[in-house]
Amino acid sequence: MVAEGHELSVGDVIRVAANASGAVHLGAGRGEAQKALKRVNEQIIVGNHPAVVQTLPAIGRVVHRALTPLAERVRSEVGMSQN
Repeated sequence: MVAEGHELSVGDVIRVAANASGAVHLGAGRGEAQKALKRVNEQIIVGNHPAVVQTLPAIGRVVHRALTPLAERVRSEVGMSQN
């Protein structure tokens, strides 16, 4: 993602959602890139939520899909059921 010419990582998006958007606690972004994302985030509202907050479910789905094979392997190696 790019905000005001700054390249941002998924970690930056999560930190801005957690800190600057008040999802965890309210605070200023760290560094110019996060501050730029916070400014852009304040201008874009999707479904009554800041745009950055709206990206979190998609990030969660990607992480879940990426970790599913690892979780299945761990379960099979320790003899746990899938639930």
